[in-house]
Amino acid sequence: MNISIETILEYSLNIPKRTSQKADIPESAMKQLIAVTAKCQDDPATAVNEKAIDDWKKANRDASRPPDNLGPHTLCIAKAMDWIKQDGKPNTEGLREKLRARVSDKAKVEKILNKCAAEKETPEATALHMVQCVIPTE
Repeated sequence: MNISIETILEYSLNIPKRTSQKADIPESAMKQLIAVTAKCQDDPATAVNEKAIDDWKKANRDASRPPDNLGPHTLCIAKAMDWIKQDGKPNTEGLREKLRARVSDKAKVEKILNKCAAEKETPEATALHMVQCVIPTE
């Protein structure tokens, strides 16, 4: 089952569907995200069922019941976006570079990194934490 980019943007990046293309995301980053999402969605090992995401959203994104493959899917995206290294650890330098392109205050960039680039129990948990932490604070 294919998943729409709008759904990916809404659930993982907290960007409403109707304004996703107008959000403060550079066009080049948006194109990269669309391509990466499609690639991750095409791989059965990292694909996410759209109905499962809708049900999860209705359950207020209950952390104890995420959709199957949400972790692997988010990890796939985070690795391709260079936020997480191939070994599953946060790519602090890669993330710092991307944040600096959008946040001029260096102290704010470091604050975001300290909060969001934390290694969690698994690479999937690290990716989920990072995506849910970074995007709303940018």
